Amino acid sequence: MSCDVTRQRDPTSSVLRKTNKLVRASSLPDDVKKQVIVTKALPPRVYGFPNIHKRDVPLRPIVSAIGAPTYLLAKHLTTLLQPYIGGKPSYIRDSANFVEKLRKKRFNPGDILQCLRTSYFEWDGSFYEQTDGVAMGSPLSPVVANLFMEQFEGLAIETAVNKSTVWWR
Repeated sequence: MSCDVTRQRDPTSSVLRKTNKLVRASSLPDDVKKQVIVTKALPPRVYGFPNIHKRDVPLRPIVSAIGAPTYLLAKHLTTLLQPYIGGKPSYIRDSANFVEKLRKKRFNPGDILQCLRTSYFEWDGSFYEQTDGVAMGSPLSPVVANLFMEQFEGLAIETAVNKSTVWWR
């Protein structure tokens, strides 16, 4: 995980205002807006799981987004994106089918980008911004990772010289 110390000041209130403004201006139904608008938020916190299978047992950083400004929006977006995961025995969909189904959904891509771009956390009194990847600990992370892997795997399987008879993950 690449991170920069971007500020000593807590950005939570600013992120909360921007996220709520985005939700209020979105095409989400009013009942959904009420569910995802946050009135009080906490900064995401980082903790680590030991990678016991690696030399020197480094920590795998996990950012807990529970209570963060984008947490409820990320959970909602997860429910919108989850149906696009799997569905075939190999657990891979082609990109054309994915694009077709996404076009039928009524949500603003900016909603997703706000959750993906807002990866910051507090550790030891300082605030850090994750500058690469999606934070483990966000409810949106597994869905985004699966969408990426399905597209990547589909292309890899399609172009492989030696085709496997079975591919599951």
